[in-house]
Amino acid sequence: MTDLRALQDRFEILDLYSNYAIGMDRGDRARFASVWSEDAVWLCAELRLELVGKAAILAYYDSRSGKAPSTPDRGGNLRLAGNHVIELHGDTASGLAEFVAYRFTGSSMHPYTMGHYEDVFVRDETGWRLRRRDMVVCPVQTAP
Repeated sequence: MTDLRALQDRFEILDLYSNYAIGMDRGDRARFASVWSEDAVWLCAELRLELVGKAAILAYYDSRSGKAPSTPDRGGNLRLAGNHVIELHGDTASGLAEFVAYRFTGSSMHPYTMGHYEDVFVRDETGWRLRRRDMVVCPVQTAP
């Protein structure tokens, strides 16, 4: 039987997945920033990302924000993550989730990449944060 604390922890971690995607897709820097621990690491070999520390992650975010309009405007993105597997280990947790990303062309949505996240979460005095994200993506495709 799962205890109430474990259920609460799982929901808080699921919120991190959502806040990451909504923060990216809506250009909501504060929401995106709230996901990461100060010592976070974000890696993605396919995109040549090796970002160490929250400041580096936010600098990357800032360099990309404004290049695409906020969803649902033409050129906007929509990220969906699912099939979450979360394993709790006290004040740390591991997560695995699959994702697909879509781009809106003005008349329709087109998938442009998919992959999965391999995550490590940590609980600090304010709640759960993403400490490490290893993101594996299929090659990015241009939407028609």
